[in-house]
Amino acid sequence: MDQRSGDGGTARSAGTPVLVAVAIGMGALISVQSRVSAALADETDVYNAGWVTAMTGAVILAVILLVAPRTRRGFGRLRAGLRARTLPWWALLGGLGGMFFVVAQGTAASVLGLALFSMAVVAGQVVGGLVFDSLGAAGGGRRRPTTLRVLGSVLAIAAVSWGALGGGEGDLDVLLLVLAFAAGVGLAGAAGLTGRVQAASRSVVTTAMTNHLLGLTVIVLIVLALLPTGSSGFRLPSSPWLYLGASSARSASRSARSSSVRSGCCSWGSGWSRGS
Repeated sequence: MDQRSGDGGTARSAGTPVLVAVAIGMGALISVQSRVSAALADETDVYNAGWVTAMTGAVILAVILLVAPRTRRGFGRLRAGLRARTLPWWALLGGLGGMFFVVAQGTAASVLGLALFSMAVVAGQVVGGLVFDSLGAAGGGRRRPTTLRVLGSVLAIAAVSWGALGGGEGDLDVLLLVLAFAAGVGLAGAAGLTGRVQAASRSVVTTAMTNHLLGLTVIVLIVLALLPTGSSGFRLPSSPWLYLGASSARSASRSARSSSVRSGCCSWGSGWSRGS
């Protein structure tokens, strides 16, 4: 019993650097998404940018479901987990954190600049990650905020902050910084919930589609509610490259599910900071 536990701990430790490396790559993809989402929001508005991102991601995932029938089995396992209550219903709400992040990108990234925006998001991810890890949000057991984890998080924030403040780009808008920080907290929580859904469905496509459909539903309702106010509505981008934001987001979400479960929300956020 002890030997098996020790082997499992060794394997988990050996795999952690790989998972952190995945999180670093994911951070780079989300930085690309931030730039694209800001450009799309400038062309229309932030809610239209959110709709286009969720819609494009859902279309890509739907194509995968059509050409790979085996991926659809994940929805059956997901329903079974919900019926057996091994998967709590609120774990399906991870898409809300991702959609809030997309809206925050379109609102704040172009004003603050990518460096300042990333700094605030990383700070929110790391702080939120420590809290969510202590609550066991990712489903891999509770992770106490040890001295090394807190120190590593502080160093990650300090590194990103130094680079952001030293770059001299963007305007220092406190309210937008708070918005970006809150978006980072939401991303940390979404990573944990996504990990739970992935563990139940055992399908990356099922997990990503669940998040995208929830986010798409919410943003469509918001756009419909704002139509009488003269909002941009459901407009498609004029430039093909503006669709890249959703592709980057989908690739990032595919890596988030295993990184958050095995390495924890906090390690995931710290890796994201290096990629940003």
